[in-house]
Amino acid sequence: MNSEAEIVARFVGLAGTPAVVTASDVLTAFTVDGCAPCCVLFPSTAEDLSRCVAAADAAGLALIPAGNGTQLHIGHAPQRYDVALSTRRLRRIVAHEAADMTVSVEAGLTLAELNAALAAAGQRLPLDPPYPEHTTIGALIATDACGPLRLSQGKVRDLLIGVTVVLADGSVVKGGGRVVKNVAGYDLMKLFTGSFGTLGIVTEATFKIRRAGGFGSHSGGGDRRLQRHRRGSRRAACRAADTLRIIRAAYRYRRRCAAGHGDP
Repeated sequence: MNSEAEIVARFVGLAGTPAVVTASDVLTAFTVDGCAPCCVLFPSTAEDLSRCVAAADAAGLALIPAGNGTQLHIGHAPQRYDVALSTRRLRRIVAHEAADMTVSVEAGLTLAELNAALAAAGQRLPLDPPYPEHTTIGALIATDACGPLRLSQGKVRDLLIGVTVVLADGSVVKGGGRVVKNVAGYDLMKLFTGSFGTLGIVTEATFKIRRAGGFGSHSGGGDRRLQRHRRGSRRAACRAADTLRIIRAAYRYRRRCAAGHGDP
């Protein structure tokens, strides 16, 4: 059985003292249903993260991954909780291909930070979960978080075209790629989207991005699209009401015929 001191010393040796935090306020922030870890790991590279996960697996420790820890309340209470691992320090934009409208980013960057960087090129990742300033890219994928924009722009699984994931034994797998038309291999992106970190820890992701100022923005084009969407919704509602009236009239006519009051 590993003591807390032994666990902390193990990870300090792997990732360095700055990456292993035992401060009470940090432990409280990563507490899940009254269960607190003995330390929180903040690896600054994907390689350090992989080594930490491998060490936790070898020692039989229960590790829970997180970004900022804002979604830890979702799901059942853990049976064991030895170590928390945050991706918050993995926050690089690895590649931004403005012409191809794709971006590769590490999992610890928040959605707000990513869109602020993309705004310089007049682009954005069109997802609108609650509190984008706190939602990391890893949490975005793990919880499949989205808002009303999903109706026009798609959900996380529709925009995600590549992932790098660390599995429970510390091994690294990759799926998809950095180009939109990539059909090689299994669609691991949809597998890991919404998995809440139970299948692996996303360390890097590649997304399709859009021009800023689209649906839902305050631009004229966005307003016009919103108006067309509303008009289309009203027309669909009118057609549904007409269909319902016809069905009811046909039903009444059949009843009259069955009672002998209608035409043969």
